Amino acid sequence: MACSGDVPTQETLAAVNWLRRHVPELRVRVVNVVDLMTLPSREMHPHGLDDPTFDSLFTRDRPVVFAYQGCPWLFHRQTYKRTNHPQCHVHGFIEEAPPRRSSTCAC
Repeated sequence: MACSGDVPTQETLAAVNWLRRHVPELRVRVVNVVDLMTLPSREMHPHGLDDPTFDSLFTRDRPVVFAYQGCPWLFHRQTYKRTNHPQCHVHGFIEEAPPRRSSTCAC
């Protein structure tokens, strides 16, 4: 599990605490991301982690649940070239719902 932001970090730690009490055989790691610019590669940003370091934190083959106080697409945009990107699931704040389509056809 990964998180960024004060409230998402508190929520993640509470969730991991609950999991460790109720499912002790489950191995869970928490990665707290303080600088979001470490998520993309070094080629994209000077703070970016190299691939081996990123993979050592977020794994190459395990699901990652990322709690974030911002828009989920930002995490995906920063990590889309990373090895484990397809297994990353981001839960964040979506400011506006998409516009509704009319149920009647204007044809």
